Amino acid sequence: MLGVSRSDLIVLTYCGIADSGVRVIRVRGADGRVVFTTECDGLGVPHSNYSQRITAEITQGRLIVLSHGTGRFSETLDIASGKSIARSSRIEW
Repeated sequence: MLGVSRSDLIVLTYCGIADSGVRVIRVRGADGRVVFTTECDGLGVPHSNYSQRITAEITQGRLIVLSHGTGRFSETLDIASGKSIARSSRIEW
């Protein structure tokens, strides 16, 4: 989880051995209301060949989600809306 403001949190959920991508949820800490839910798509790698580790950072009003493993992707999201701004990916065999 990442802190967005004094009370809001970003929750990232994913499977480390499946190419399921990453679900990103922003939750308002004051009342638990979900501000947005969005998905960062996986890479399309077969399950038996896949592993991933996720990192994320907030910078300049953007959330950058990074997946490292069998492949890599970087997806930049608007922190207020969860909308995708940019994405790059590469599969590594």
